[in-house]
Amino acid sequence: MQTKYEIVDYQSQMVATFAQGNIGKAIALATDSSFNEVKDKVVSLCKRASRMEENQIADEVKAIKEANDSDKKAGDDSDKFQSFVEQMLDLITLWFRDVLLYKATLNDNLLLFTENSYDIQEQAQNCSYLGLNNIVDAITDTRARLNANVNFELTIMLLIESIKENTR
Repeated sequence: MQTKYEIVDYQSQMVATFAQGNIGKAIALATDSSFNEVKDKVVSLCKRASRMEENQIADEVKAIKEANDSDKKAGDDSDKFQSFVEQMLDLITLWFRDVLLYKATLNDNLLLFTENSYDIQEQAQNCSYLGLNNIVDAITDTRARLNANVNFELTIMLLIESIKENTR
């Protein structure tokens, strides 16, 4: 995949993991230009969440809503693997998986977000196991709320608030 699609090793590892071993999905992700944009947004959000003020959270929710709406308007892109919000929630889950994995093992060789290992180590020191569990539960609740058509902005705001509260 690295040679055929000209992607670097850590990125190919990320898309392979994200695709859960499905080669077709991994290729779709590797060729999906928006995947890296979503990943960068998620990494930025996860790194900054604990220090965000209410107005910054509102701005972030607005940006996520706009990105999700523009993704929906783009519509029937057959090369697209998942919608913006699905990718975002999956990547947040993987970020906190890395935090939990580092916290439990103190080994950064197992991380998916290898380029952000310092930030992951810092969060692992600041988060409790209960806090990480609460974040994973909040992500699950967010998925359920979005599937039940609960207000998008409020749902994302609750998720960010939960991340903020549990990463201090």
